[in-house]
Amino acid sequence: IDEAYAKTTDSGHTEMPVVSWDYRFNNLCNFKCRMCGDMLSSSWEAEEKNHNNWDPNKPSQMWMRDDIKAEIEKFHDQHVVKEFTQGIEAKTVKEIYWCGGEPLMWKIHWESMKRILDLGYQDQVMVRYNSNMSRINYFGMNLFDDILSKFKNWNILASIDGAGEVGEYVRTGLKWNEWFDNMKHGRKFISNRKQLRMDLTM
Repeated sequence: IDEAYAKTTDSGHTEMPVVSWDYRFNNLCNFKCRMCGDMLSSSWEAEEKNHNNWDPNKPSQMWMRDDIKAEIEKFHDQHVVKEFTQGIEAKTVKEIYWCGGEPLMWKIHWESMKRILDLGYQDQVMVRYNSNMSRINYFGMNLFDDILSKFKNWNILASIDGAGEVGEYVRTGLKWNEWFDNMKHGRKFISNRKQLRMDLTM
């Protein structure tokens, strides 16, 4: 706290390095869950546009306009990714919360986690996920075998609201048997029950 006061100006600016990251890099997601929407799911965004069910002048949907999306992507590429990458390279990252969209579909997730391993400071980083757990193999890596088995501190909240047909109805895109197999595989790597939990939307 003393350091924060000393290194923060009256305007709120600080030179302190960011150590905890909660960047929702984008809304890329392969599901259309019934309780979700366009801001958190690219599948829902496409659905809204395909059926002309959005208003480019409505404040909550203006971000879907091509010109605004281009500005968001520009900021993302020139600032967000740059700042995050610098934090990883400088080894100042202490915590990452991967949340989307679906973070396991993002290339930056896999590249960043692999880079932390390459730099050898994975024991200093706490990693948290909110994931639909539909894909644990991506870009030639397995989430558990190649990544999390090397990290000391991690936990996953796996989105699910029902088993079998009920789960597939609530979360369009879910393949229950694949989800169940992914969870069973993940359980082989846990040291306590809190590491891999189900996250229900009530």
